Amino acid sequence: MNKICYTNTGACFEGCVLGRAGQYCNKYNLAYNQTANIFPVGQSNAGLSVDGLISTCIIFSSTSTSSYLQVEFESLSAITTVHIVFGRDKTTADDEHAVYCSNTTDKWNGGTLLYSGLHLDTDIITFSVCKYLTYVPPTLSGKNLVELCEIEIGGCPYRRYGDKCEHVCSENCLGQGQCDLISGNCLSGCSDGWVGEKCDEVSNPGYSQTMPDRVVIASDSSYALPSYDEAVGNMYEDVNYRTPRATKGTQ
Repeated sequence: MNKICYTNTGACFEGCVLGRAGQYCNKYNLAYNQTANIFPVGQSNAGLSVDGLISTCIIFSSTSTSSYLQVEFESLSAITTVHIVFGRDKTTADDEHAVYCSNTTDKWNGGTLLYSGLHLDTDIITFSVCKYLTYVPPTLSGKNLVELCEIEIGGCPYRRYGDKCEHVCSENCLGQGQCDLISGNCLSGCSDGWVGEKCDEVSNPGYSQTMPDRVVIASDSSYALPSYDEAVGNMYEDVNYRTPRATKGTQ
Protein backbone atom coordinates (compact mmCIF):
# COMPACT_ATOMS: atom_id res chain seq x y z
CA MET A 1 0.00 0.00 0.00
CA ASN A 2 2.86 2.41 0.78
CA LYS A 3 5.02 1.23 -2.12
CA ILE A 4 7.41 -0.52 0.26
CA CYS A 5 9.33 -3.45 -1.19
CA TYR A 6 12.23 -5.72 -0.43
CA THR A 7 15.39 -4.12 -1.79
CA ASN A 8 16.91 -7.43 -2.88
CA THR A 9 13.89 -8.78 -4.80
CA GLY A 10 11.57 -5.84 -5.45
CA ALA A 11 8.62 -7.78 -4.04
CA CYS A 12 6.04 -5.73 -2.15
CA PHE A 13 5.66 -6.74 1.51
CA GLU A 14 2.80 -4.50 2.64
CA GLY A 15 0.36 -5.43 -0.08
CA CYS A 16 -0.73 -3.77 -3.31
CA VAL A 17 -2.79 -0.72 -4.13
CA LEU A 18 -6.42 -1.70 -4.58
CA GLY A 19 -7.05 -3.59 -7.79
CA ARG A 20 -3.49 -4.87 -8.30
CA ALA A 21 -2.16 -8.40 -7.78
CA GLY A 22 1.01 -10.46 -7.42
CA GLN A 23 4.08 -10.22 -5.26
CA TYR A 24 5.26 -7.30 -7.43
CA CYS A 25 1.78 -5.74 -7.69
CA ASN A 26 2.20 -5.62 -11.47
CA LYS A 27 -0.97 -7.51 -12.45
CA TYR A 28 -4.63 -6.57 -12.78
CA ASN A 29 -6.47 -8.23 -9.87
CA LEU A 30 -9.41 -10.28 -11.14
CA ALA A 31 -10.38 -11.25 -7.59
CA TYR A 32 -10.72 -7.73 -6.18
CA ASN A 33 -14.22 -7.22 -4.73
CA GLN A 34 -15.53 -10.30 -6.51
CA THR A 35 -17.80 -12.95 -4.99
CA ALA A 36 -16.02 -15.25 -2.54
CA ASN A 37 -17.48 -18.09 -0.48
CA ILE A 38 -16.18 -20.53 2.12
CA PHE A 39 -17.64 -24.02 2.23
CA PRO A 40 -19.09 -25.20 4.51
CA VAL A 41 -20.68 -21.78 4.90
CA GLY A 42 -20.82 -19.81 8.12
CA GLN A 43 -17.22 -20.11 9.28
CA SER A 44 -15.98 -16.63 8.38
CA ASN A 45 -16.53 -13.61 6.14
CA ALA A 46 -15.04 -14.80 2.86
CA GLY A 47 -15.29 -11.31 1.37
CA LEU A 48 -12.29 -10.25 3.45
CA SER A 49 -10.11 -12.49 1.28
CA VAL A 50 -10.79 -10.37 -1.82
CA ASP A 51 -11.07 -6.84 -0.38
CA GLY A 52 -7.55 -5.89 -1.47
CA LEU A 53 -6.25 -5.49 2.10
CA ILE A 54 -3.74 -7.92 3.58
CA SER A 55 -4.52 -6.51 7.03
CA THR A 56 -8.01 -8.08 7.02
CA CYS A 57 -7.71 -11.86 7.38
CA ILE A 58 -10.10 -14.76 7.75
CA ILE A 59 -9.49 -17.80 9.91
CA PHE A 60 -11.19 -21.09 9.18
CA SER A 61 -10.68 -24.74 9.88
CA SER A 62 -10.59 -27.55 7.38
CA THR A 63 -11.55 -30.89 8.81
CA SER A 64 -12.75 -32.58 5.63
CA THR A 65 -12.04 -32.63 1.91
CA SER A 66 -15.25 -30.63 1.33
CA SER A 67 -13.78 -27.49 2.95
CA TYR A 68 -12.60 -24.84 0.49
CA LEU A 69 -12.68 -21.16 -0.48
CA GLN A 70 -13.95 -20.24 -3.94
CA VAL A 71 -13.74 -16.98 -5.90
CA GLU A 72 -16.15 -16.32 -8.77
CA PHE A 73 -15.21 -13.89 -11.56
CA GLU A 74 -17.70 -11.64 -13.33
CA SER A 75 -17.00 -13.45 -16.58
CA LEU A 76 -14.73 -16.07 -18.12
CA SER A 77 -11.17 -14.91 -17.47
CA ALA A 78 -7.58 -15.64 -18.47
CA ILE A 79 -5.42 -16.20 -15.37
CA THR A 80 -1.64 -15.78 -15.34
CA THR A 81 -0.85 -15.40 -11.63
CA VAL A 82 -2.23 -16.54 -8.27
CA HIS A 83 -0.83 -14.97 -5.10
CA ILE A 84 -2.18 -16.04 -1.70
CA VAL A 85 -1.20 -14.10 1.43
CA PHE A 86 -1.36 -16.24 4.57
CA GLY A 87 -1.15 -15.19 8.20
CA ARG A 88 2.31 -15.95 9.50
CA ASP A 89 1.38 -17.50 12.82
CA LYS A 90 -1.73 -19.64 12.43
CA THR A 91 -1.48 -21.31 9.02
CA THR A 92 -0.21 -24.87 8.79
CA ALA A 93 2.86 -25.51 6.65
CA ASP A 94 1.57 -28.90 5.48
CA ASP A 95 2.19 -29.64 1.82
CA GLU A 96 -1.40 -30.25 0.78
CA HIS A 97 -2.52 -26.75 -0.21
CA ALA A 98 -4.18 -26.90 -3.64
CA VAL A 99 -5.54 -24.39 -6.17
CA TYR A 100 -7.98 -25.29 -8.96
CA CYS A 101 -9.33 -23.39 -11.96
CA SER A 102 -12.77 -24.49 -13.23
CA ASN A 103 -15.88 -23.40 -15.10
CA THR A 104 -18.36 -24.90 -12.64
CA THR A 105 -18.87 -24.06 -9.00
CA ASP A 106 -19.70 -27.55 -7.78
CA LYS A 107 -17.24 -29.69 -9.76
CA TRP A 108 -14.09 -27.66 -9.17
CA ASN A 109 -11.96 -30.77 -8.55
CA GLY A 110 -12.66 -31.76 -12.15
CA GLY A 111 -11.04 -28.55 -13.35
CA THR A 112 -7.38 -27.70 -13.86
CA LEU A 113 -5.04 -28.19 -10.91
CA LEU A 114 -2.84 -25.08 -10.82
CA TYR A 115 -0.83 -25.91 -7.71
CA SER A 116 -0.44 -28.50 -4.98
CA GLY A 117 2.13 -28.34 -2.17
CA LEU A 118 3.44 -26.10 0.60
CA HIS A 119 1.82 -22.72 1.01
CA LEU A 120 3.86 -20.16 -0.93
CA ASP A 121 4.90 -16.56 -0.41
CA THR A 122 5.63 -16.25 -4.13
CA ASP A 123 3.39 -16.14 -7.19
CA ILE A 124 1.90 -19.27 -8.74
CA ILE A 125 2.49 -18.82 -12.48
CA THR A 126 -0.01 -20.32 -14.91
CA PHE A 127 -2.04 -19.62 -18.04
CA SER A 128 -5.59 -20.88 -17.66
CA VAL A 129 -9.06 -19.76 -18.68
CA CYS A 130 -11.93 -20.29 -16.25
CA LYS A 131 -14.81 -18.76 -14.28
CA TYR A 132 -13.97 -19.97 -10.75
CA LEU A 133 -10.78 -20.29 -8.72
CA THR A 134 -10.87 -22.62 -5.71
CA TYR A 135 -8.36 -22.82 -2.87
CA VAL A 136 -8.41 -26.12 -0.95
CA PRO A 137 -6.49 -26.12 2.36
CA PRO A 138 -4.98 -29.24 3.95
CA THR A 139 -7.35 -31.45 5.90
CA LEU A 140 -6.58 -30.38 9.44
CA SER A 141 -7.21 -31.75 12.89
CA GLY A 142 -6.94 -30.49 16.45
CA LYS A 143 -6.25 -26.75 16.81
CA ASN A 144 -4.64 -26.24 13.42
CA LEU A 145 -6.26 -23.46 11.39
CA VAL A 146 -5.83 -21.61 8.11
CA GLU A 147 -5.41 -17.84 8.29
CA LEU A 148 -5.86 -16.37 4.83
CA CYS A 149 -5.42 -12.62 4.45
CA GLU A 150 -5.79 -12.12 0.70
CA ILE A 151 -6.12 -14.07 -2.50
CA GLU A 152 -4.96 -12.12 -5.54
CA ILE A 153 -5.53 -13.41 -9.06
CA GLY A 154 -3.65 -11.73 -11.88
CA GLY A 155 -5.02 -11.77 -15.41
CA CYS A 156 -7.78 -10.24 -17.52
CA PRO A 157 -11.36 -11.00 -18.47
CA TYR A 158 -11.37 -13.29 -21.51
CA ARG A 159 -10.32 -11.57 -24.75
CA ARG A 160 -9.07 -8.42 -23.04
CA TYR A 161 -5.51 -7.19 -22.48
CA GLY A 162 -3.49 -4.26 -21.19
CA ASP A 163 -2.20 -3.04 -17.84
CA LYS A 164 -5.79 -2.47 -16.71
CA CYS A 165 -7.38 -4.88 -19.20
CA GLU A 166 -8.68 -1.83 -21.03
CA HIS A 167 -8.15 -3.19 -24.56
CA VAL A 168 -10.04 -5.86 -26.50
CA CYS A 169 -8.24 -8.61 -28.44
CA SER A 170 -8.62 -8.45 -32.20
CA GLU A 171 -11.74 -10.15 -33.49
CA ASN A 172 -9.50 -11.58 -36.21
CA CYS A 173 -7.56 -13.80 -33.78
CA LEU A 174 -8.17 -17.40 -34.84
CA GLY A 175 -11.47 -18.55 -33.35
CA GLN A 176 -11.76 -15.13 -31.70
CA GLY A 177 -9.38 -16.55 -29.10
CA GLN A 178 -7.28 -15.01 -26.36
CA CYS A 179 -4.40 -12.67 -27.09
CA ASP A 180 -1.25 -11.95 -25.11
CA LEU A 181 -2.27 -10.01 -22.00
CA ILE A 182 0.53 -7.47 -22.41
CA SER A 183 1.09 -6.99 -26.16
CA GLY A 184 -2.31 -8.00 -27.51
CA ASN A 185 -0.69 -10.30 -30.08
CA CYS A 186 -2.93 -13.19 -31.11
CA LEU A 187 -1.77 -16.42 -29.46
CA SER A 188 -3.28 -18.97 -31.85
CA GLY A 189 -2.79 -17.32 -35.22
CA CYS A 190 -5.15 -15.39 -37.49
CA SER A 191 -8.47 -16.03 -39.15
CA ASP A 192 -8.43 -16.47 -42.93
CA GLY A 193 -7.66 -13.25 -44.75
CA TRP A 194 -5.69 -11.62 -41.94
CA VAL A 195 -2.00 -11.43 -41.03
CA GLY A 196 0.24 -9.63 -38.55
CA GLU A 197 0.96 -10.18 -34.87
CA LYS A 198 -2.42 -8.70 -33.95
CA CYS A 199 -4.08 -10.05 -37.11
CA ASP A 200 -4.98 -6.51 -38.09
CA GLU A 201 -3.52 -6.50 -41.61
CA VAL A 202 -5.46 -7.71 -44.65
CA SER A 203 -3.61 -10.45 -46.53
CA ASN A 204 -3.36 -10.51 -50.32
CA PRO A 205 -6.20 -12.46 -51.98
CA GLY A 206 -5.17 -16.03 -52.66
CA TYR A 207 -1.95 -15.71 -50.66
CA SER A 208 -0.73 -19.03 -49.34
CA GLN A 209 1.76 -19.11 -46.49
CA THR A 210 2.97 -22.51 -47.74
CA MET A 211 4.25 -20.92 -50.95
CA PRO A 212 7.67 -19.22 -51.23
CA ASP A 213 7.61 -15.61 -50.08
CA ARG A 214 7.71 -14.13 -53.58
CA VAL A 215 5.15 -16.45 -55.17
CA VAL A 216 1.66 -14.94 -55.02
CA ILE A 217 -1.07 -16.43 -57.18
CA ALA A 218 -4.53 -14.94 -57.36
CA SER A 219 -7.21 -17.41 -56.36
CA ASP A 220 -9.25 -16.72 -59.47
CA SER A 221 -6.32 -17.23 -61.86
CA SER A 222 -6.21 -20.15 -64.31
CA TYR A 223 -2.43 -19.89 -64.55
CA ALA A 224 -0.62 -23.18 -63.89
CA LEU A 225 2.92 -23.39 -62.56
CA PRO A 226 5.33 -24.85 -65.17
CA SER A 227 7.23 -28.02 -64.54
CA TYR A 228 10.88 -27.87 -63.46
CA ASP A 229 12.12 -28.69 -66.99
CA GLU A 230 9.82 -26.11 -68.53
CA ALA A 231 10.93 -23.50 -66.01
CA VAL A 232 14.63 -24.19 -66.71
CA GLY A 233 14.04 -24.09 -70.46
CA ASN A 234 12.14 -20.84 -70.22
CA MET A 235 14.92 -19.40 -68.10
CA TYR A 236 17.55 -20.18 -70.75
CA GLU A 237 15.30 -18.87 -73.50
CA ASP A 238 14.90 -15.68 -71.51
CA VAL A 239 18.66 -15.37 -70.98
CA ASN A 240 19.38 -16.04 -74.66
CA TYR A 241 16.77 -13.52 -75.66
CA ARG A 242 18.12 -10.80 -73.39
CA THR A 243 21.85 -11.54 -74.05
CA PRO A 244 22.64 -12.29 -77.75
CA ARG A 245 25.55 -14.64 -78.36
CA ALA A 246 28.83 -12.98 -79.41
CA THR A 247 29.81 -13.72 -83.04
CA LYS A 248 33.16 -13.75 -84.71
CA GLY A 249 34.34 -10.35 -85.64
CA THR A 250 32.45 -8.53 -82.92
CA GLN A 251 34.33 -6.68 -80.22
